[in-house]
Amino acid sequence: MTVLQQMHALVETLPLSALIQHPHGLTLRTLLQVAVEPQEPAPRLRCQALGLLQLERGELDTKEARTAEAQGELLTFFLLQPRRFWTDEQIFDALWTDKDLKRAQWSFHSARKRLREFAGEEIIVKIQRGQYGLNPHVPIWFDVAEFEKLLVRSQQIADATARSKLLESAVQLYHGDFLEKNYKDWVVPVRTRLREKYIGALLQLGDLTKEQSPQQAIAWYEKALDADDLNEETYLKVMGLYIRLNNPIAAHRTYVLYLNTLQRELGSAPGDAFLQKVRALLGDSTFAISKQDA
Repeated sequence: MTVLQQMHALVETLPLSALIQHPHGLTLRTLLQVAVEPQEPAPRLRCQALGLLQLERGELDTKEARTAEAQGELLTFFLLQPRRFWTDEQIFDALWTDKDLKRAQWSFHSARKRLREFAGEEIIVKIQRGQYGLNPHVPIWFDVAEFEKLLVRSQQIADATARSKLLESAVQLYHGDFLEKNYKDWVVPVRTRLREKYIGALLQLGDLTKEQSPQQAIAWYEKALDADDLNEETYLKVMGLYIRLNNPIAAHRTYVLYLNTLQRELGSAPGDAFLQKVRALLGDSTFAISKQDA
């Protein structure tokens, strides 16, 4: 193998962090630094909480997957704040608030035992004074943590292409709202926070791609509207891009969609400021037809 082929093979195995930090080129020094950097241990458990809750164990090519129940929710609760210790009362109040103390204790220790059996080792360890925490010696991949890490890194990168790659990687992890079938009180604020971050990432992707690829930007904006169908600024952005693409019919359709959504969800009509912006985009004649169709 030639030196050039060896270098090419190394670049293909580089972690995303190295490529992002050096988007315009990788020096020999950088390649050597990456080659000697210690790699993070492979996760023994993988926890997916964005969408349907699922646990996986083992290597990626031999992993065993199952839809998680109480043990998965317990693990997710701890993974959200992996360095925090919780008392059993705090755990009961969050996860088993509808049960009395005795039943909550049984549910907690049963879920903890099933999690240990699934993982093959203790995951939720007991600390002195009756507190519990995650076993720090068990590497666990958590999609929520990875999602938020990618978003944070995207804001630290000046290069638009590199930022887009990070944002795309983040939104690909979002398979649905956090614990989407769980309606407990502790879940709701986390779900709302992550959903807002997801929508924000989609809007950023639209903003980053609208100049070079307006059709791709429309796709990102429309995906954001799937998650938040009352964001009038996003509707305006989509209409404006359709006008740029010389597609007034699609712009008109987007406007009517917003009118119908606003009427269905809130039973109201758009404000004057929004209508003025639409008139500027669609023109008086098309705007009049749109109002009539709606």
